[in-house]
Amino acid sequence: MTDLENREAFERAFKKEHSGVSFWLNTWDDAEQDYNHLIASWAWRMWQASAQREGYKLVPVEINDEIESA
Repeated sequence: MTDLENREAFERAFKKEHSGVSFWLNTWDDAEQDYNHLIASWAWRMWQASAQREGYKLVPVEINDEIESA
């Protein structure tokens, strides 16, 4: 997924859940590659972080040795 496709997916999800404040998404800054609104920026960063943890969601997708020994 390209950066633009990822951002578009984020914006669709954000608008679906937070339609009343979706105007925050109008604060995108191309130079900074971030939103200028604090909450939109925070949500975007959380979206990016979750997408970069391959093999994990909120909990690990597969049990590893550390989990099994716990």
